[in-house]
Amino acid sequence: MIRAEDNVLTLVALNDADQSTFVEMLADTVENAPWVYEALERRRPFASVEALWREIMATLRAAPLPAQIALFRGHPELAGKEAVARQMTPNSTREQDRLGLVSMPAGDIARLRELNSLYRDRFGYPCIVALRHQKDRAGIFEAIAGRLTNDAEAEREIVLAEIGEIVRGRLDRRIAGTMSATEEMVR
Repeated sequence: MIRAEDNVLTLVALNDADQSTFVEMLADTVENAPWVYEALERRRPFASVEALWREIMATLRAAPLPAQIALFRGHPELAGKEAVARQMTPNSTREQDRLGLVSMPAGDIARLRELNSLYRDRFGYPCIVALRHQKDRAGIFEAIAGRLTNDAEAEREIVLAEIGEIVRGRLDRRIAGTMSATEEMVR
């Protein structure tokens, strides 16, 4: 079995794979959304990782609103019960661990739980943040608090953009030869 945390893919291998292998190769690049890979499989070959990423984003943006909301709800909450129980995908685990979200001081845990609750109550899904662009937990808290005043449509666009950044980072880690030295440092 191909593991998502292994950087073993090449674009050639991805383009040449049969349907089930293609879906497996991309594993958790888009969190809990195999329907995305099934749609992408028919659009091969991809000339570049950028082209693959653009097709993923076009698929997400073209999805009906209920599918987008289901996608959002398929993401784990930041430092939520899945994180604490270590029941997230390998990518989500790595991303949350980088900022120590499951081992925060009690005050930070309380603040993040409060923000998570306010956000979920307002929008109906967990707050999705591209953690690779966050230097520290304070930035995460600030980002969530700032987004609480958005209307539903504006927030949906932000969430799609954040997912796009998450997906791009995962593709860059996953497909051989696509990550720059700077990106490797914040991985």
